Amino acid sequence: MRKFWKSISIVLAGLVVVLIIHWNVALYYQPVFSIRNGHVQYDDLLLELRGLKHAMDNGAAEDMQGLYPEGYVFMNALYGLAWADVARQTDAGDALYREAFQEVERSCDRLGSETAREIFDEFLPLSYGAFYQGWYNYVVGRKLLLQAPSKRSASEVAAFRARCQDIAQAIESDKTPYPPSYRFGAWPADAVVGVASLSLHDKLFKPHYRKAMDAWITRVRGQLDTHGLIPHEVDPVTGVTKEEARGSSQSLMLSFLPEIHSTFAREQFERYRALFIAHRFGLPCIREYPAGTVGFGDIDSGPVILQAGAAASLAGLRTLALYQEQQEYVGLRNSIEAFGVPVTHDGKKQYLFGQLPVADAFIAWGHAAAEPSVKASGVWKLKFHIYSGLLVLLVAGTWMYFRKRRVKTPE
Repeated sequence: MRKFWKSISIVLAGLVVVLIIHWNVALYYQPVFSIRNGHVQYDDLLLELRGLKHAMDNGAAEDMQGLYPEGYVFMNALYGLAWADVARQTDAGDALYREAFQEVERSCDRLGSETAREIFDEFLPLSYGAFYQGWYNYVVGRKLLLQAPSKRSASEVAAFRARCQDIAQAIESDKTPYPPSYRFGAWPADAVVGVASLSLHDKLFKPHYRKAMDAWITRVRGQLDTHGLIPHEVDPVTGVTKEEARGSSQSLMLSFLPEIHSTFAREQFERYRALFIAHRFGLPCIREYPAGTVGFGDIDSGPVILQAGAAASLAGLRTLALYQEQQEYVGLRNSIEAFGVPVTHDGKKQYLFGQLPVADAFIAWGHAAAEPSVKASGVWKLKFHIYSGLLVLLVAGTWMYFRKRRVKTPE
């Protein structure tokens, strides 16, 4: 029996050491990319997107809907937007462009389906609510941007412009700049996506919504929370803050705010940087709750470990890329690579063994915003290497201590 437990202890100690070594090596991850027709092709991103394509074809969006209320829309929107980024950086005559555009088109079709709408209330002030209308309209706008005017469907253009008009009217409410997503609640992040779709309208057609967007920003500035940030949740009738800023919604909003008002976006990012960007054991992460406060995980945040939020960090990957925070972006990207259990097989790449496709969607959307060649100094890894070395010494020392005690203990 003693030999059995000795063997078990050796195996466990060995596994811990192997894991630590793996994590440290994975922090040196550098994405694979190539140059094709003068454009950078992010090969690792394509593996991720094809893994997602396989998952989507096998019901991943429906599965995620079973985990949380907006899972179906989120999956299709993030998937379509990541492909839209790929198409934007590819020649229109290229086979990759055709593949990317086809997947954006499929996302739009799914988002426009009864399946996507069925959980939302058609009879809200903004029909089907701010979440659904915002994400659907934004993805359709990105699709239209990829097409030459002569190639656009007249009916799709008309529907997009009609939704823009509805969104513009909804954000001009006398009481709140944040139209509700459900009868019982309004989340500003949902409104931000919808307003960003108005910016897409003005890129596609004769500018029409600049005054509406500026007026909306002015009203938003007047209803910031005590941290000087857009709140996480507000009262759907009065617009009064119900819950102050959180990392998950801040990360999302900051990905869209530059399209609406670049100066305000930068102001909000500076507050976000001070309150939400953090480090754990030397590795960057995004807090779910502002520095100096403590909270717990919920349906919006996912797991919160040492106050680092899962959703906040995954969505924050794109935020860091867009705001040119290269050091933090590379650190977070490589930390996800180290701890996200990526598996590459048969031309597809998935994280967490493919068991949570919405995580793959956020990661791909984040990667799509950055140049794959972006690098940062190796200093950010040093603390984690030191902590890892100390942990290996602790494991080895503990094992040696108990081994000596067993030797001294008489049979």
